This record gives sequence, structure tokens and C-alpha cells, in this order.
Amino acid sequence: MESVPIVYALSPSTDPADTSVVSDDQGGARLAVDHLLATGRTRIAHVTGPEHHAAARDRARRTIEHLEHSSRRLATGRVHFGEWSEAWGRRAADAVLRTAPDTDAFFCGNDQIARGVTDTLRERGVSVPGDIAVVGYDNWDTMALASRPPLTTIDMDLAEIGRIAACACWRPSTRNRHRACTPCRAGWWCASPAERHWLHSSDRCPALTSHECLFPGPLRCTEPNSPLCDTWANWAS
Repeated sequence: MESVPIVYALSPSTDPADTSVVSDDQGGARLAVDHLLATGRTRIAHVTGPEHHAAARDRARRTIEHLEHSSRRLATGRVHFGEWSEAWGRRAADAVLRTAPDTDAFFCGNDQIARGVTDTLRERGVSVPGDIAVVGYDNWDTMALASRPPLTTIDMDLAEIGRIAACACWRPSTRNRHRACTPCRAGWWCASPAERHWLHSSDRCPALTSHECLFPGPLRCTEPNSPLCDTWANWAS
């Protein structure tokens, strides 16, 4: 009797023999940091979710690494781990500004946190993004659009993760031990008209300030020589 194929989507399996399709959190963190640096920000704080969540740890680690590669460090000298909530974003923004009042940007671990941060900044009379820039993560439209101003956010392209995972279930060549990553995208909403603009890893974006930003290198699969990645490259092209 033929075995039933199993593919893990978004949350990877701990068994290396399984097939997992995940978002590239490393690339997503790089997009966020590159965008902030390209727009002239130098004092960046990172506020994210619980430290026991792998996604929070991975994004935080990559944020620190990318800042160090650019000869920068976090504004407060540490990552602010907490909850995936607006309430935590509000509390964390107050804590960051008490510790490092010269902070000029927040990279948040999700859009809920980012919305809480923008709430606190607005209540303090701080202009976003004029005085302090904010970048979220997830591209949850409910949060991104309801925030004032609308959020710049990293999109994990969940629909693509689901599509690749579903296709992997019925393609015989992919029923092996592979882990594939789908590219993240950075995007922001215009207040008027309500239109989404996307920044991909190889795109130039319209200037958000007087600076122009250029995103390096394509995001990739963690096993570039695997059959799944070859198939994914064909699907994505």
C-alpha cells in the first residue's frame, strides 16, 4: 500500500526526513533592515514576540547580524521580546523611548506589535514615518490598513506557501527530505488611493524619503540542489 505523502507548511517538521515549506524569515528580516537603513535610519529598535517562538528568535538573530554587518547595533542594545499583541507594542515603544530617546525606527515582529507602536508614537505627538519609521511583519491587512498611518510590512506570501505545499503532496519527485523557503516581500499601503506597492528582493522601490532603496540578492531555498527547489523555481518563474 502506497504511503500518504505529508508536507509541513509554515511551521517546519523537526524530522529532517520530512518535507517542509516555510517562509524565509532570514530574508524577511534583511528586507526590513535594508529598507530602514536605505531611508537613513541608524537607531533601530527591534520589538517582537515571545523568545520561545522560533520565528521571533530567527528574525531577531538575523536583524542583529544584518545591523552588525552594516556597522550598526540595536538602539537599546538588546531585542525586546514580549507578546504578539498591540498592548505589548504600546508598552515596548514606551520602554524603548525611555531607554533610547534618539531611536529613529522600529522593526516589529508582527503587524499587531507595529500597530501598538504607532499608537504610542501618535499619542506622543511623534510623526510616523517623518520622525520615527515603523516596519511590521506578516502583511495582515486588518492591521496594516487600520494602523495610522498604514503600515510598511513584510509579507510572507502565505498563499504561495500553501500552493507549493499542496503541489509537493502530489508530485512524486518531491516526496523526499526537503525544506524549501518562499520569498518574503516588503510592501506598504498608500493612504490615497488604497493601493499596495511591493518591494521584491531585486526591485528598486520608489523613494519613501529622499533616499532610494535597493534590495540585494534573491531569496532562496535552503537546499538549492533538491528536486523540490528545482520544481519551485519553475512554479515561481
